[in-house]
Amino acid sequence: MNILGVNISRKPVQKLLNIPHKAQGWFWQAGGIDEDFEISNDYAGYEKAYREQVWVQRCINLLASTIASVPIKLYKFNEDKKEEIKEHSIINLLADVNPLTMNASDLWKATTIGLKVYGNTYWYLVRKGGKEPQEIYWLNPGRMEIKASDKIGEFITAYEYTTLNLTAPKIRYDPYDIIHFKYFNPANEYYGLSPLSSIRGAISADLYAEAWNKYFFKNATRIDGFFKIKGSLTDEQRQLIKKTLES
Repeated sequence: MNILGVNISRKPVQKLLNIPHKAQGWFWQAGGIDEDFEISNDYAGYEKAYREQVWVQRCINLLASTIASVPIKLYKFNEDKKEEIKEHSIINLLADVNPLTMNASDLWKATTIGLKVYGNTYWYLVRKGGKEPQEIYWLNPGRMEIKASDKIGEFITAYEYTTLNLTAPKIRYDPYDIIHFKYFNPANEYYGLSPLSSIRGAISADLYAEAWNKYFFKNATRIDGFFKIKGSLTDEQRQLIKKTLES
């Protein structure tokens, strides 16, 4: 914007035509301007998007709740006939996931949220000496690292999980005991691609807009900024600047 030859920008000094002085001016230096509203292209950024942007969290939670409400049924197919099986160990397991952290509804919600936020989610199967799983535990995708194998015929060596336990900070799981759900990622065959990666710009823009509105109203609806003139202005010059700004 140009007012009487003054370019309003963040450059500290500009020539003021028609007025024999120098001027300084800048806009929107409200408190909080240094806050980071960018959504980075990594797990920390995706977590931030889910945590801080209401429509992201609302959409994902709605999907998670809907999926968790769908009943699980088991069928046996015999030629063209489909027979529902009422009693089976897998039905019992999915109905009563584990006695410590979550029920079946919690598991499906966590699984869906993990996929939508990270593009990955993991189940740990506890077998307790037998081959059939007895319990299922959801593991946080943000703390899971896949150990790729360099052997032919072996894709993954182990899954390494960072815990919140200081005495046992890392646990290695056998690939046989982990179920990895993921979205296809053309750039990586081990980790899935988060759906949030393609809308990071929109989420960041909304966070910046919300911050601007917050500080605007916090500042009594006044846009921050000022002109600093060395010397004095005539009444005519002052009125002309005021009229130009108002217009």
